[in-house]
Order: sequence, then C-alpha cells, then structure tokens
Amino acid sequence: MTTLNEQPAVTPTASRFSVQGLSKRFGNLVVADDIHIDLTPGARMALIGPNGAGKSTFVNLVTGLLTPSSGRIVLDGEDITTMSASRRVRNGLVRSFQVTRLFRELTVADNIRLAVLQERQQYMRLFSGLANTPGLDEEVQRILNELNIRDRASSLVHNLAYGEQRLVEIALVLALKPKVLLLDEPAAGVPDSESDLILEAVGNLPKDLAVLLIEHDMDLVFSFAEQIAVLVNGAVMATGTPQEIAHNETVRNIYLGKGH
Repeated sequence: MTTLNEQPAVTPTASRFSVQGLSKRFGNLVVADDIHIDLTPGARMALIGPNGAGKSTFVNLVTGLLTPSSGRIVLDGEDITTMSASRRVRNGLVRSFQVTRLFRELTVADNIRLAVLQERQQYMRLFSGLANTPGLDEEVQRILNELNIRDRASSLVHNLAYGEQRLVEIALVLALKPKVLLLDEPAAGVPDSESDLILEAVGNLPKDLAVLLIEHDMDLVFSFAEQIAVLVNGAVMATGTPQEIAHNETVRNIYLGKGH
C-alpha cells in the first residue's frame, strides 16, 4: 500500500477534486479504507451511509483535521494532502457550517459582510469602517440574491427561523468563494415545515461549484445528487446514479430499507 512518504507524482486529471486511495488507521483499527472519489467542476455528488460508517472521519481527513495513513487529496491538480486546514479553505476547499459561527446579534447582511472580508483577508476594515470597501455591498447583494434571502438582509439573525439561519450559514460559505463545497448535513435539525428552504437553496448553488453532500435526509439526497457514494465501515461499498443506488439490493438492505 502506498504511504504518505512514497507518493507517486500526481496524474493530470479533469477532476476538480480527487480523493485517491485515502485510508486512516488507528493501530489495527481501520476507519477509512482505500476511498476513491472524484468531483468534476459542477459535480453534484452525495455521500451517504449508516451511523458509524466513517462519514465524519472522511470529512475530517479531506479538510485537514486528520492526517491520512495513506492516499492523497488533489485539488485542481495540486496535491493538498499535507496542506493545513486554513490553507485548504483559502485554496477553495470549504466545509459548510463549521467555517464561521453566526453572529446572532448582527443582521444577515452584516454577517455576510464579515465573511466577505474574511475571504479577502481585509480584517482591518472591521476597525476602519466598511463604507469605502470597494465592491463589498455588491458582493453581499449577489449572495443574498443567490440564496433568495434579499428580504432578510436587515433582519437580526436571532429573529430568523432555524431553516433561515441555515440559509445564512450557506451564504457565509459562498462568501468564501469555494471551488469544492462539502455540504455537511444542511437539513439537520430543520423542521419539515422549513425543509423546502434548504431544498431550494441547495438546488440553486452555483452551477460551476463542485458539491459533495453529506446527508441523512434521503429526500434531499435523491433530489440533489447526480451521483451517490455509499460508505460502509470506512469503505465505499457502491457508487452510482440515484436510480442505481435505489435499486441496489445490498444498499437497500443495509441503509435505505426495502420500502424505499
């Protein structure tokens, strides 16, 4: 098995994002086992699996919170396997909902302004005023329009419904200008009455953005994904279109249930 110290040269690929033979071991315990995933620009893929399948471990490996035992991670042809988590974000690999906390006492627009300044690394603008920051308000308006939350721009975050707060979290992620977005359970905790907000927002993500959705909500998964990877015991057990996965007897028995 290839180790981190014995990596072959990166092979040129059309993929925007590529996970190649990614594995993680803690002693004799294997928690990620030879995972291969490729995302082209504009890809819409979902990663599903039962509790304990290794989804969180996979995301932590990809985002740099854990160091893999073997394998590589490639973003736009560059090997980022040993790159720091913060540099991965700057290079365009962003995980949703754990990038920036919402400032609940600020407006939606001000939350997005702060995220835009973070992406631009213009932190001193927070102390010198925002009025003369070129293009800032235009960028905020673009993101508000993209997620159809223009009418919430001046609302304080703590006054929003929970589903709307989730939309603001997605807005902050988009402000970081990701090339690859790991969309981590956007529907978690959202009441059924507000789930349509998440479905619409996810469906309206930029068309050139490569998205890997990690989600338990199968309605969202099957509405969004063009490809689905099923993770079981740290390994990818099956990949395919939503139709192929829905009719895969092994997947149905293990995860989806025979009635799906």
